Amino acid sequence: MLKVDGKASCEGQTTWCIVKPSTGDERLIANIQYCCDHVDCSIIQPGGACYEPNNNYSHASVVMHLFYRANNKLPHT
Repeated sequence: MLKVDGKASCEGQTTWCIVKPSTGDERLIANIQYCCDHVDCSIIQPGGACYEPNNNYSHASVVMHLFYRANNKLPHT
């Protein structure tokens, strides 16, 4: 996640990792837990820049993208 003046920004990003819409809640929760073991997930905590909308689909997309970026945008991540 790019930071501009301490705030999350999507400017300049050309590749994103997002959740497949048909992914079930159990898998989403597992992905959130896995990613949060490897990256800072404070952005999806209450008060965080990406807390809303507060649902597993949105939170998983955010943290999976953070994980993707932390791993140099490699396709297998």
